[in-house]
Amino acid sequence: MAALDPAEIRWVSPVREANYLEYRDDFLRVIGLDQHEKALRQFWPLNGPQWDGLATFRSGSRRGVFLVEAKAHPQETLSDCGATNPVSIRLIGERLEEVLQFMGARPVDWTKRSYQLANRLAHLYFLSELCGVSAFLVLVNFVNDRSHKPTSIQEWQRHPLTGNLGIHAGCRLLDRIVTVYPEAV
Repeated sequence: MAALDPAEIRWVSPVREANYLEYRDDFLRVIGLDQHEKALRQFWPLNGPQWDGLATFRSGSRRGVFLVEAKAHPQETLSDCGATNPVSIRLIGERLEEVLQFMGARPVDWTKRSYQLANRLAHLYFLSELCGVSAFLVLVNFVNDRSHKPTSIQEWQRHPLTGNLGIHAGCRLLDRIVTVYPEAV
């Protein structure tokens, strides 16, 4: 992705005007893509990811979105799927397998251990591949966040964020993932 002028980025969540709300199933409306809501309901069950941040960008005629997932320490990245509804479990499993196949990742159960990242990848896939949106997943890994477990940049870089998902350098979608390591304040 070419560099963007910060003036071309419009943050829509969390923002003061919306009481710092983080969006979940209604995130498409907030980023101006509500025409894809019906397709999203067919792709993924209700109670999907809660986005730590959402932004839109415009660069000339190109428009797109940033989906942001932020973590204070590596253990926050570890989670299993918590769905209990059999229909939801089946749909999630089918979609995660679809994304795993598309990416060319090694076969791994995406409902275990790194599910939270897996479901974010599924939504990135949905927007970029199925809806044709210029979408990017931004992984914000805070360095030295003293309110939780301070983590150095070296510790973050050693943590297998995508390795638990069987993802390797040759996988598709990796060009749509941006990882940043800001110093916590």
